[in-house]
Amino acid sequence: MTTTKAALGAVVLRVPALTDFDRDPLALIATGDLLRVNADEGKVEGWRAPR
Repeated sequence: MTTTKAALGAVVLRVPALTDFDRDPLALIATGDLLRVNADEGKVEGWRAPR
């Protein structure tokens, strides 16, 4: 869930932002993982960091 302040900040700073994920991204992404966010297409790709 995005707060109003976070959404406004993304718009003002022109930062790509996505909301309403199918799964909780914080449960899936670990420190060091790499992500590519394409907000125009609504896609997030990720790669696991070497463990």
